[in-house]
Amino acid sequence: MNVLEYGKENGKSILFVHGMASTALLCYEPLLAYLKDYHVILVELDGHSDTVNDTFTTIDQQCEEIEAWVNTHMNGTVDCLSGFSLGAAICVRLLERRNISAGKVLLDAPFTVHMGMKRFVFRPLFSKGILLMQKNVWIPKSVIYSMMGEGNDSSREILNQTVSQKSLRNACTEVYTYRIRKSLAAYENPVFVWYGEYEPYPKQSAELLKTYLPQLVTEEFPHMGHGQFLHEHPHAYAEKLIEFIKS
Repeated sequence: MNVLEYGKENGKSILFVHGMASTALLCYEPLLAYLKDYHVILVELDGHSDTVNDTFTTIDQQCEEIEAWVNTHMNGTVDCLSGFSLGAAICVRLLERRNISAGKVLLDAPFTVHMGMKRFVFRPLFSKGILLMQKNVWIPKSVIYSMMGEGNDSSREILNQTVSQKSLRNACTEVYTYRIRKSLAAYENPVFVWYGEYEPYPKQSAELLKTYLPQLVTEEFPHMGHGQFLHEHPHAYAEKLIEFIKS
């Protein structure tokens, strides 16, 4: 794991955890121009960095590495914890583990619903789809839309060209078999969950998370798929995030 830091060291801290098959900078670099007054911390997940040669194994292993960094460099606490997709699932696990603290939490398109037998279809489909996209092989839009949401044509732009199939398979297994732990209910601070209209599993995840976190507030973005609000509207994304932090 690698960590990148930006903005004001003495500003309120925001720790971002990016999504599967992407990178910290591909996901979050467009936000940096609007978060200059904050201490922005970008986690580069195992197996997803362009500079560190490692492999993503499990969500808990990744949490251990994040916790070690936060405890060493941030005295164990951040003002805001935010994750996208796989990153959102990792953030939920961090809350469950209770080894670091976060003042507020933003979960963008979380995947925290156990997919049952569907995982045996989704894992090879997603891994193969990413491999073909990495090789610039033409894929019908209908296939991309089935994975990323209707009309989400820009999803290729946040794809990490170096992520390995082993890391992808491990990450898919972890996400598609995720089970929320009862310890999550101990978190009492504000939680905001975002998802696009064309994201059924993040919506289901939000509904399940709310049974553990009654304070959770959701917002659905019309006509958007997976990561589309983050990728295509960074200024509006940052403004809404700042509003949440200040509220």
